[in-house]
Amino acid sequence: MKRLIWILIFLLPAVSGWTGCSDAGEPEFPDLEGLDPGQDRLPEQEFRVMTFNVRVNSTDNDGSFKDWNVRKKAVAAVFKDKRPTLCGVQEAYLRGQWDYLKETLADEGYECVGKPITDWSEPPVKNGQVVGIFYRPSEVSLVRWGVFSLSETPDEPLETPALGASYVRGATWAEFELNENKRHVFMLNTHLDTKSDAVRKKELEIILARIAFYNKENLPTFMTADFNANAQNSIFYDTSVRDSYLLAREQAPVGDLNTATNNHYGTTSASYIDHIWFSNFSLKIDAYYVVTQQYFDDVPYVSDHWPSYAVFRY
Repeated sequence: MKRLIWILIFLLPAVSGWTGCSDAGEPEFPDLEGLDPGQDRLPEQEFRVMTFNVRVNSTDNDGSFKDWNVRKKAVAAVFKDKRPTLCGVQEAYLRGQWDYLKETLADEGYECVGKPITDWSEPPVKNGQVVGIFYRPSEVSLVRWGVFSLSETPDEPLETPALGASYVRGATWAEFELNENKRHVFMLNTHLDTKSDAVRKKELEIILARIAFYNKENLPTFMTADFNANAQNSIFYDTSVRDSYLLAREQAPVGDLNTATNNHYGTTSASYIDHIWFSNFSLKIDAYYVVTQQYFDDVPYVSDHWPSYAVFRY
């Protein structure tokens, strides 16, 4: 028994060292007094994301308030008034619409990316629709961008409808850097078809696959579009949209949360089919608004869709 006691006494210092209790083995810690635990945190930047179906200029060319040549000043006024940081535009034909907005909004500090769905040459020859993105270089810097068609061959322009759709469809994607804190975000803008949910589901599956392909770093993502489907439609549940994205209208604490976006020029019941989806819970949303203002006496409707935007922080 005495022998066991002496063995334990002999081993006690070594055991103390193993368990970190020896003063001689304690590491030295820096003096933390006066240090700000948040000094390395990046500041948040506030910015606005908008979706806007401007309506094609190939119809309603009758001099009425529906005519693009009458409405276009009001479309530009929306940008001048609300000043979205990023805006996904749908149904803008290259000649007469996209070119007009590109030139007019340049004076307001905007630049843009996008190509006609039917023609990716530079410069484009064919007058197709552009589902492009306008952005403010004073707030964000363009990192990279591209286009693809909603078809079996997405890396090629689309001259005839695909996937059973009624119209040719495409998308524009872009990565941006926020100027204030150098964080990066990813945006995709598109326009789903009018024919059926089955077609829209196929188009959405291509879009989600392409986002995963181009956004391998899983950057916070915005998906804007005229989806031609309300937010409770099965296409958002049968794909991974509802699992991976949040809806601005549902998440915003304040704003026009019950205002429809498709006004049909007041001829039929309004509907809510234009959405701003966003991923990544690090994004904070402060508000969501639908722009229903009348900017000119002769333009009661800027389009047959009201533009909508959300205010984010990241």
